[in-house]
Amino acid sequence: SITSQGMTMLYSGGTKHGRGVGFIVRDNIMSSIINFKPINDRLCTLEIKCKWYNVIIINSYAPTEDKDDDVKTAFYDYLEMLYSLPNWKPKIVIGDFIKVYQERLNEEI
Repeated sequence: SITSQGMTMLYSGGTKHGRGVGFIVRDNIMSSIINFKPINDRLCTLEIKCKWYNVIIINSYAPTEDKDDDVKTAFYDYLEMLYSLPNWKPKIVIGDFIKVYQERLNEEI
C-alpha cells in the first residue's frame, strides 16, 4: 500500500503497472477496512465494515475479446469464485468491462 495526502492506495498488480486494479481509501475510514485481498493483476477485493453488515467490493479489469480463451476463462472463473464466497455477504462488482461490451456491441451491429 502507498499512503499520500490523507489517502491510502491498495493495489493488486505487477511492478510494471501495465495492468492492475486497486482502491484509494481515505485514511479516516481505513479502520473500517477489514480485509484487502489482491488476487492477481485483474482482480482484488476489499471488505468494509458497515453499520449492519460487512460489504465486499470486487474490483476487476476484464480481458478483452482478443485475449486467449484461457485468459478469459481464468478471469471469469476467479470472478465467479470471488462472488460466490461467502455467499451471505453482500457484494458489489466494479471495474473495467467496457472494452468487452464495446467489442460485442460492434459485432452485433
